Amino acid sequence: MAILHFRHNRRLSEKLPIPISHETVRKPAIQEAVFGQPTGGKYMKILIISDTHGNLSNFYKVLDIEKPIDNLFHLGDYLIDDDEIREAAGCACAFVRGNCDWASREPEFRDFGLLGHNVHMEHGHMLPDGYNAIASRAVSLGADIMLSGHTHSPFCILHNGVYIVNPGSLSKPRQADRRPSYVILNIDSEGKLDFNIKYLE
Repeated sequence: MAILHFRHNRRLSEKLPIPISHETVRKPAIQEAVFGQPTGGKYMKILIISDTHGNLSNFYKVLDIEKPIDNLFHLGDYLIDDDEIREAAGCACAFVRGNCDWASREPEFRDFGLLGHNVHMEHGHMLPDGYNAIASRAVSLGADIMLSGHTHSPFCILHNGVYIVNPGSLSKPRQADRRPSYVILNIDSEGKLDFNIKYLE
């Protein structure tokens, strides 16, 4: 398994403010409860996935590798598998609806606090192009972590003070090497972040 590490530490005093309002051109995001403290030790371990498209074989491989996990974030296009994913993960999960999730009752957007950070989740099919525009969108929503999928190609970047993270796809990867991918986020009780893009061989 190949692993790309992306680490950056931030002081809690540097976090962005809680958003007052959302852009009027979009539906309001749902304001979630703040996620809790790490349960398995110093770090909270979060599995971030997207675009499983009804094929969970690689998802179960990832669980075999990564469990136990504290949270799972799915960034959309799971089709009808959200209940199965929740049960298999065995932890608190957050989903957003993708452009292929026609029957889903999950919201299009989620916003929540995470150990001193503000997270915005959406599938990504309505995001503007370019890191500058995406970072500006995140800032307008009061977020310093932007999580999205849709492209089926993974990346992690810190741009203009915003962590822009895409885990790629576990079932239909589109990047050059076509390896299924996901992201593990380790975050400690002081809000220090460690994003890891991981690949299945």
